[in-house]
Amino acid sequence: MEEDWVLRQIKQAVDGLGYLLKRNIETIELGENMSEDGKTIPTYDLILQYLESKRFHDAFLIVDSLKYKLSTYDFNTVSSWFIEYLKAINNGNTSWIDISEIEKYRELLTQLI
Repeated sequence: MEEDWVLRQIKQAVDGLGYLLKRNIETIELGENMSEDGKTIPTYDLILQYLESKRFHDAFLIVDSLKYKLSTYDFNTVSSWFIEYLKAINNGNTSWIDISEIEKYRELLTQLI
């Protein structure tokens, strides 16, 4: 019950942050991916599903796969949004994702740019 409340609080904080960054994210064509149930869904939605289900590494892999599909500017925008989302989650509950793991993802996303 308390975990649901915390998740709702994190979602609200991230939605606020997402509102600020979303205009940039929405204008970027991320394409589509196949979900685990075999449906084709927008990549943005798949990333959000993974984040909301605490599958942070799976979300990272999707974001990282965009590295060579997007322009450098668009990829930087998407990866910045992803890292900020993780930081917002970390502020709400450090047991879900550690700041060192976020930093590792940030470093990996900035390689070869």
